[in-house]
Amino acid sequence: MNAFFDKNNKNEIGKLIHVGAGSGLELNDYVTQSFTEILLLEPIPKVFKQLDSKLDKLNEINVQCNISALNIALSSSTNTSKEEVFYITLPNRYSSLHKAGKLKTLFQNLKTEQEITVNTLSFSDLIKKSGIDKTKKNALVLQVNGAEFDVLTQAKTDELMMFSSVVIQHSNSQYFENTKASTDLIALMKSKGFQLTVKTENDVVFSSFIFRKDEKALKLKALTEKSKTQTARITELESKLKSSNEAKNSETNKANTSAEQSKIQVVRIGELEEQLKASNEAKSSETNKANTSAEQSKIQAVRIVELVNQLKASNEAKTNETNKANTSEEHNKTQTARIVELENQLKASNEAKANSDAKANDKQKLAEQLIAQKGELIESHKSELKLNSEQELLLSEQKAEHKKNKEWAESLNRQLKKLELVYAEKLRSADLSQKMLAKSMVDLDSLREQYSKKLTSENNLMELVKDLREKLLIASQYYFQLQQEHPELLLDSSSENK
Repeated sequence: MNAFFDKNNKNEIGKLIHVGAGSGLELNDYVTQSFTEILLLEPIPKVFKQLDSKLDKLNEINVQCNISALNIALSSSTNTSKEEVFYITLPNRYSSLHKAGKLKTLFQNLKTEQEITVNTLSFSDLIKKSGIDKTKKNALVLQVNGAEFDVLTQAKTDELMMFSSVVIQHSNSQYFENTKASTDLIALMKSKGFQLTVKTENDVVFSSFIFRKDEKALKLKALTEKSKTQTARITELESKLKSSNEAKNSETNKANTSAEQSKIQVVRIGELEEQLKASNEAKSSETNKANTSAEQSKIQAVRIVELVNQLKASNEAKTNETNKANTSEEHNKTQTARIVELENQLKASNEAKANSDAKANDKQKLAEQLIAQKGELIESHKSELKLNSEQELLLSEQKAEHKKNKEWAESLNRQLKKLELVYAEKLRSADLSQKMLAKSMVDLDSLREQYSKKLTSENNLMELVKDLREKLLIASQYYFQLQQEHPELLLDSSSENK
């Protein structure tokens, strides 16, 4: 087996894991490749004993790395600590978790020696158990006879990425049951970030595929993911900016509505001030009227006093002038009626004055309320002006942020175009590789057909040799019998030849 990595960078080389190690035929090659640790997995108990014995001897003389082994199989599912049926064939190299039904058409003497139950380990548990350092260059070898596709399918990409090199032994012509073609295996490894670098045919049954971690594809994938994330972020920022602009427009509309309301309130305040002014003028007029009424009441009171005095004088005159009683009585009735009328007028005047004073007090309270409302409206208008200035400042900040996001989006678009060019180049390269692969497959089919014909010819030749051998055997038996029973015939034949 060729070296996994460049030996000039020994410090970068990490661990090797070999699944299906058998009796450890490759161990001598592994220990020369500067691995810090080697872990081997072999499920067949009797083969594991041979492997374990070989490790004990090798660890005594090898101080470069620690070599260990586990008597366990690698599971083709994500279940942990699961037991599965394992089919042991004779010879053992075709043993597998899958039955080797088609192999019996190729090897007539192949048979299933035993079916056993083995403990299995999932790929994730294997990674955890091995303690791989992902900063090192690690290697993985899979010789699982038909189960490789299932094992790699359930392996997580980030766990598989801990290995820089993966060697897979794959069965040709799907000799094992429920296996996938090599094209499916190559496509699966490509999806997990690995590129096929070498393919070799070991024999008529198995081929070896060597995959290397595709650093360029990984970087392109990472850049693509980053671009998608940035695009999503830009979309999110644009959505937020749109929402912010809508909110700003809403706030602007509210501010405009508030300004209109402020104007209406200012107009209303002017109207109320006019009404207050008119009310004050009316109040002054009412006050003047009240004063005039009070003067009239005073004049009437003086007049009443005068009339009372006149009445007293009249009564005195009545006493003195009995003869003039009838005339004086009529005069008194007239005066009494006049007094009653004057008293009623005085009472009405006092009531009107009281009502005027009450109205004046109500108007004074209304004026005070209007003045208080005017102060509140002025304060509200000041607050709205302050809010408008804050909104203008926020708008300027949002414009600056939008400009910055726009420049960022343009930068990301430029990067995306560059990545698209690189991706297009990769696609062209992949198309060329696909065409070369198709040609290789055609050549491979041709070689397989030639090999099949050659194998058929060799089988026919073997049959002829077998028949010849049987005939020669019979002839030798006849010769031996003739030599024993009639030696004279052989002597005569010898003498004739001489």
